[in-house]
Amino acid sequence: MKQFYFLLLFVFTTHLLVAQDCGTISGDVTPANTTICEGNSVLLTATGGSSYEWHLNGMVIDGETTSTLSATLPGTYSVIIKEGECAVPASNTASVNVTPNPTGTISPATGSICAGGGAVTLTATGGDSYTWYLNNVEIPGQTSNTLSATQAGTYSAIIRQGDCSAAASNTANITSSPTPTGTISPATGSICPGGGTIRLTATGGDTYTWYRNGVEIAGETDRRIDVSEGGSYSVLIHQGNCSGQASNTSEITEAASPTGAITPAAATFCEGGSVMLNATGGDSYRWFRDGNRINGQTGETLSVNREGTYTVEINQGDCVGVGTNSAVVTMTARPEGNIAPAFTSVCAGGAVELTASGGTSYTWYLNGAEIAGQTGAVLNATQAGLYSATIHDGDCSAAAENSSLVTFTPVPVGNISPATGTVCEGQTTILTATGGNSYAWFKNGVEIAGETRSTLEISEAGTYTATIKQGVCSGPALNAAVITSAPLPSGSITPLSDSICPGASTVLTATGGTSYTWFRNGNEIRRETGAALTVTQAGTYTATIRQGGCTAPASNSVAITLATVPSGTITPATASFCPGGAAVLTASGGASYSWFLNGVVIAGQNGPTFNAILPGKYTAVIKQGECSAPAANSSTVTVATTPTGIISPASAIICGGGSTVLTATGGTSYTWLLNDVVIEGQESATLTATQPGDYKIIIRNGTCEGPGSNTVKVTAEDVVGTTYPTVTARIDVATPLEARNIGVSYEWTPPTGLSNPLSRTPTVTTNSDKLYIVKITTQSGCVVSDTVAVTISSTIFVATGFTPNSNGKNDLLRPVGALKSIESFRVFNRWGQLMFQTNQINAGWDGKFKGELQRPDAYTWYLIATGTDGKTVKISGKTYLIR
Repeated sequence: MKQFYFLLLFVFTTHLLVAQDCGTISGDVTPANTTICEGNSVLLTATGGSSYEWHLNGMVIDGETTSTLSATLPGTYSVIIKEGECAVPASNTASVNVTPNPTGTISPATGSICAGGGAVTLTATGGDSYTWYLNNVEIPGQTSNTLSATQAGTYSAIIRQGDCSAAASNTANITSSPTPTGTISPATGSICPGGGTIRLTATGGDTYTWYRNGVEIAGETDRRIDVSEGGSYSVLIHQGNCSGQASNTSEITEAASPTGAITPAAATFCEGGSVMLNATGGDSYRWFRDGNRINGQTGETLSVNREGTYTVEINQGDCVGVGTNSAVVTMTARPEGNIAPAFTSVCAGGAVELTASGGTSYTWYLNGAEIAGQTGAVLNATQAGLYSATIHDGDCSAAAENSSLVTFTPVPVGNISPATGTVCEGQTTILTATGGNSYAWFKNGVEIAGETRSTLEISEAGTYTATIKQGVCSGPALNAAVITSAPLPSGSITPLSDSICPGASTVLTATGGTSYTWFRNGNEIRRETGAALTVTQAGTYTATIRQGGCTAPASNSVAITLATVPSGTITPATASFCPGGAAVLTASGGASYSWFLNGVVIAGQNGPTFNAILPGKYTAVIKQGECSAPAANSSTVTVATTPTGIISPASAIICGGGSTVLTATGGTSYTWLLNDVVIEGQESATLTATQPGDYKIIIRNGTCEGPGSNTVKVTAEDVVGTTYPTVTARIDVATPLEARNIGVSYEWTPPTGLSNPLSRTPTVTTNSDKLYIVKITTQSGCVVSDTVAVTISSTIFVATGFTPNSNGKNDLLRPVGALKSIESFRVFNRWGQLMFQTNQINAGWDGKFKGELQRPDAYTWYLIATGTDGKTVKISGKTYLIR
């Protein structure tokens, strides 16, 4: 036969493969190596996943996806562990070897022993030890391959070879001259419907002919027969050339499936109670709740204390049937309710109504003793004590959540105070009753509607009484209150208003009473009860007039104002004037003024302003009405000199659209000029110059001014900072950097990793990304800062194809790139078998497994490694092996 080979050419690209992190999934297969006898099995178990794919000798075993596999065939078993989107081969395979069961025969297969003695030597083959049987009964001590048979019967043997054993393929039937006899067992039996069988066994021969109801059963010559029909079974026993009828028959009947039912079919029990279910039709039972077997329940009755659907399996002898119905059991919640009110009181001879909730009927108790005949929700309690109730709802009962305490309340007693009094016209007085928690008030025997509190505010004369209430009980107050009326006093205060200077006083006078209470701004003035009051403070004054037992406010109030002490200042507090000039001083706070120079009054000067032409200390007295006071400050006036000063620096440069600061001296304010043109709004000592040109100043000091002594020439240089293109470097490999050639000096920061931070063209050696700033100083002194970013390239990849042909090119499947260390690199074939693994950098798979070249195919690899940048990489992919 000719063989043809085809070469598949693939074009591969090398790239970084990124996959789901499956590195945490692992597992194995146990046992790893085992041997079983033919016809037996071993249970293999895999770990590590939620589902599995089993393989035998690299081929998928269909339908086997659980963690266990019953292995019956020899070979190498492997498994793919699956978890989510990940599929990882187990860390090992399992090798299963099958040892064939021993086979052999007994010879001779037949023999005969004459009556009176003799023996036949039987020989078995195929094993290294044996167990001999006569008529299926083990012959003790006989383990060799030969046996001297001295009795008629059927001889059989179990052949043993190592750990495996099997029956010899034949038996040896040894007969004697007499007619064989034997029996059938069992003599009677019953078969359950639905495929049940019963085994009949005959004795006494080496072959048999079986009959059912006298008709031969074709092909049945063994001593055992499994029957599935009722009838009368008999057998003809053959021994050598002799035959004889078994001494009995076996009568087999067909039993009916047991039937029965559960009662009741529906039941309800109260919460915390139970209900009894009864089954019929069997001698034992298996109970189920919602399809789940109830362990240990095999009797015809079942006490149920949980809701659910109950079924039963009926057992009668060896037959099993299902109950014809199910029983649905539900639970009724215990009734809940309470008694209201929980606390109350009853007056002697009265009653209070208690109400229970939550049921359809009730049993009431007083101090624990049942109240006969009381079954309604409402109870009229006429005795003090602790009342409780049992709530009934259908067949369920429960105690009320609370009890009700009923107490006796005595008739309340109390009095009214004051017993007598006077109410002033237009005013009120308060009556107070005691002894209850609510009241009914009466005036001259007529109830006052809506008045139920312990206090009563009255404005009319009369006789007042009260009914005292405590809970549901009531009684009259012990006394009445007799109230009379009186007119209110009236009067006024004079003068109606006034004003006083600080330290002075005025007298106020009230009329209309016999005594008075004086108030200032609403606050009582203590110990002032006369009609006249001397006041020294500003405020609003009022008075309460007293006449007999009545009081009333005076008809007016008096506003007393305090004449304000004039206050003011002289501005400016300090002043200077240029020679030949004057300083204008201004006083405030009055209607007229007196001016002083060095403490001497200046005659004729009483206006608010004054032109000071002499140096010295100026003061003023401020006048307002009848009051006067000195101004709060003085003003010191001096003669100023003409200011002088300079601008610094003497010259300046503006760099790259920036600015420079010029500073003037010698004054308090300035006028700046650029090329002899005033710069509007610039009056401070400093100026931020943004344009080139000639800068000058006019210096001011107070009211005097003078020119600056110099002119500053400002020039401009157009230079600004920039960002260079990013520089890509390899880890710890020197890479050149270059700054613009525009300066006389350079300074790189940070200096880390640089060959010379003061060079225009240093080199950088680093293992991480860096951002550098270079400060460049130009010939004219301008300083500009440029920036450049240095990034590190760190790539790890595995080729998508390799050609292990020993030509020195692409011979190994291995990870390459910026590797610091490898935790694991594993390669698997398509059946999950591990082909190669390593944790060494530069080590790789050569396409061989156990020295054998592997076929061209796609192989799955998994890599866990650390890059030179210190980051952990977990990737996987497929690579094609090409030959």
